[in-house]
Amino acid sequence: FLPISLATFAVGALGALFHDDGRLADGLYIQDVAVGGLTKGEARERLGQLLGSRLPATLTLSAAGRQWPVPNEAIGRKIDYDTAIEAAYRASRQGGSVERAQRRLALSRQSEQVPLSVALDAAKLGERLRQMAPAVAFEPHNARVIGFTGTWPQVAQARNGTRLDVAKTIDRALDGGRLPAPAAVDMAIDSVPAKVTEASLRRDLNTTLARFTTNMSHYASPMKENRRFNVDLCLPRFRGIVLGPGDEFSFNGVIGERKESQGFK
Repeated sequence: FLPISLATFAVGALGALFHDDGRLADGLYIQDVAVGGLTKGEARERLGQLLGSRLPATLTLSAAGRQWPVPNEAIGRKIDYDTAIEAAYRASRQGGSVERAQRRLALSRQSEQVPLSVALDAAKLGERLRQMAPAVAFEPHNARVIGFTGTWPQVAQARNGTRLDVAKTIDRALDGGRLPAPAAVDMAIDSVPAKVTEASLRRDLNTTLARFTTNMSHYASPMKENRRFNVDLCLPRFRGIVLGPGDEFSFNGVIGERKESQGFK
């Protein structure tokens, strides 16, 4: 009786190893949750029950003292159960019948973890971030000359700008795809230095490069006064313009149309 019983048990055990019942192999875990012996649907249900709360319903983006809560649905953020379950399913069925039986036997002795990740739609989040950028990013302001005391320039200070790093912010939101997923993320803001500083202006604007005068004594009144008025009207528009090497200066671009509606005589 004993040999027959043992043989029957052995045949049954081998049959169970060779038989594909559509269930995940014993010894498989997803994010520390045992899924062995479950169907795909049962595994998804168990994972959702035990891990669903580890994904906050919204992702709050913060910068410059402001906050923008973004629902998961708007950026496609979710726990990627399906990919992990498919990986566990494939792990249960590697190779042919014999290899699959050996694999299941090995898993029953030594458990295996299948990674679970959080996914999001980077394109949708990137678009959201680009819409927010004007509220948190500012163009730098170069130092400029606002007047002269003799030959010494009076300079308005430069102000650095800021730029939103969209790619780095998306990386922060993903946080490596780990659980628990972040509920809030500080946007990645980079400093953008001004190209022209007060020091560079004072260093470079210490020499008179050119002078020019024009004689208006031959103009009769009121043309003389009107011409002088127009020159005085134009001069402030030129003040403080800084050109770097290779830059182009446009007289018409600075002054615009000379029309009475613009104050010209």
